[in-house]
Amino acid sequence: MSEGGDVHKILICGDVKGKLKALCSRVSNVIRAAGNFDMMFCLGDFFGQDATEINDLLQGFYNLPIPTYVVAPIQGVAKTYADEKGSKICENLVILGIYTTISGLRVVYISTSSECSEEGVHASSSLLSNAIAAEDIGFIGVDLLLTPKWPFGINGHLTFPLPDECVACSVSGLKAISRLAYFLRPRYHFSSGNGSYFERPPYRLVGIFIT
Repeated sequence: MSEGGDVHKILICGDVKGKLKALCSRVSNVIRAAGNFDMMFCLGDFFGQDATEINDLLQGFYNLPIPTYVVAPIQGVAKTYADEKGSKICENLVILGIYTTISGLRVVYISTSSECSEEGVHASSSLLSNAIAAEDIGFIGVDLLLTPKWPFGINGHLTFPLPDECVACSVSGLKAISRLAYFLRPRYHFSSGNGSYFERPPYRLVGIFIT
């Protein structure tokens, strides 16, 4: 839901790994079944190692069906198309930069874990300080938080064990991201996780954050 109260239909996608035609086919099928969506966010490895399909997209051989925003490190193949500030590289495809907020929908993202440390969000990021300051002016949280790694303690208070394929993501989770989630209070938090899928039951953040 945006700041104006409008409801947005959003798709979230994990690692694409350069298979953009398969992504387009999948999204088109979802749209036929569920109706139109306003936008899609792709987390993790979007470009992969083979630039063939992204080049075909840029040459207009096919198109992405909805506005697509990529939250991924600018490295490898990605450096050919965008720098760390991000850019729109063709119709319906925007590579987002390192970290920022997207106003209106209240989206906060960090595209690379190198901008986080165990002491907290990197000093050059104003996201956390802005969120803390917002506590004094009636801050109501954000709609989406998109991060490159899982937060620390994702398995806390679960009544069932994590799936085996998700344990490594949980163990490597960052306290910096947990802290960011605590202060930003996202309605939804999505993290890329080495091809693993896990949907945590809803929870409420209460009390004082302890690192």
